[in-house]
Amino acid sequence: MDQVKVTGEVRIEFICDGLVVAKQVFENMVVTSGLNYIADRMKPTPTLPMMSHMAMGSSNTLAEKWNAGLYAEIAGGRVALSSAPYQSANQTVYEATFQNGIGNGPIGELGIFNSASGGTMKCRVAFALQNKETFTSFRVQWLVAYQ
Repeated sequence: MDQVKVTGEVRIEFICDGLVVAKQVFENMVVTSGLNYIADRMKPTPTLPMMSHMAMGSSNTLAEKWNAGLYAEIAGGRVALSSAPYQSANQTVYEATFQNGIGNGPIGELGIFNSASGGTMKCRVAFALQNKETFTSFRVQWLVAYQ
């Protein structure tokens, strides 16, 4: 049986007064529930809904394959994707913006989900805590590549 390798990266931009004030890039991790999601979506009749939301959390505990959710999801810190995921032959790009006033405080983890609450997590990334101020928006572009 052929093995599919799933990789990618997460690009984060902090925006204040319309200007990008900080950028960071992290390696993507597709968790076990995400691999199961990918397998389900390859069926002729998938049973799981498509990825639709991104969430942020205040923990920066390292991402592990067995993670099924964020360690400390921030209340009100889950937003719908900015548009339908962009798909090409071997990659999917998810984009979301956490506007001013959403998810304020320390941010150390992000995840992609297929529901406005709960749901299946496809990917998770953890990073050094970043403080999101009330007047700062947080734009995320998440690339998942299939090899």
